[in-house]
Amino acid sequence: MALLWTATNELVSTAWDRLIVGPRCASWSYTQEALVRILRVVNATGTVEQLRANMPETKPEAGCTSEPVAADAGCPVPCEWVHVTGQPTTAATGAKVIVYLHGGAFVAGSAATHRQLASRIAVATEARVLLVNYRLAPEFTFPAAMDDTLAVYSWLVASQGYNGAKSVAFMGDSAGGGIALSAAVKLNEDLKAAVDQALPLPACVMLLSPSVDLARSVPVVDNGLDILVPVRSGFDARLMFAGSDEATKNPLVSPILADLRGLCPLLIHCGSIELFRAPNAAIADKARQAGVTVEYSEYVRHFLPLFFFFSQYDLNYFLSPTARCPARFPESAGHISEPGSCLTPSDWFICKGASLWIVIILFQG
Repeated sequence: MALLWTATNELVSTAWDRLIVGPRCASWSYTQEALVRILRVVNATGTVEQLRANMPETKPEAGCTSEPVAADAGCPVPCEWVHVTGQPTTAATGAKVIVYLHGGAFVAGSAATHRQLASRIAVATEARVLLVNYRLAPEFTFPAAMDDTLAVYSWLVASQGYNGAKSVAFMGDSAGGGIALSAAVKLNEDLKAAVDQALPLPACVMLLSPSVDLARSVPVVDNGLDILVPVRSGFDARLMFAGSDEATKNPLVSPILADLRGLCPLLIHCGSIELFRAPNAAIADKARQAGVTVEYSEYVRHFLPLFFFFSQYDLNYFLSPTARCPARFPESAGHISEPGSCLTPSDWFICKGASLWIVIILFQG
């Protein structure tokens, strides 16, 4: 009932505001603006329980398979494989793996909520996607999620025969992106410290609107155009995850504070009007200055796989430079300040975007 009232109120308010002062973005339709406003209220006032309940389970696309890692395989964390049916399934047969960390404000989400997205990534990259059911806050604080990620990676390398530096990539969206980067930073620290039996860095790390600055070292700008809000009245995800305000200053909690020298290649996609834009741009610059290979691109808003399921054509465009269509997307790269009026919700996802070229380069051969 509360959600219905929120939606009704924002639908009416959006219509009234557009009539009196015009749209928040000149190219926004009424539906686009109303949806953003509704989601902002939901994000600002929702509880952990509501967020968990509102993230639906999904199914893989036709032609793809989703299956839990076998109980006798020895994987230390519950995970699910998602792959194209019939493609190689082991290191010995040439399989490549993307270890995927789902988003959900560190407190929600699961492998089940990201199966459809994972299947589309599997189709576009010809890699197996391993969805990790890492431990969630507030029941488990840092470093639980990072430790789970590293345990899964160690299992792939030590027990399943994968060459981490050549055939495994990390990937994550939002909170999961932050966890993926933290795990890579920890591996890098261990290598530089010559820790006994340190694992190799993965081939690359791909980050979609990652949460990299829980310490709030870089000011964020809330322009009212993103679905995310800087302060939630229902819960404080960053403190639930970190455990305390002081803990957010740990470079493994806020990777933007870490020493990035020696890190594997990074790809960072974020929204030009989203809340995480400033810290995402800042960490891309910091990584470049540290000598890391970085591709940074802006599309429109925060990563929204759960709200705007895009087509396979769109994802192929997003993932592969050879799949771009210049006639449909005249600018093949660059930034965008607001969504174009001709773009569908699925187009927002890959609008003006560069590709996940690291996957294509490092996962060949």
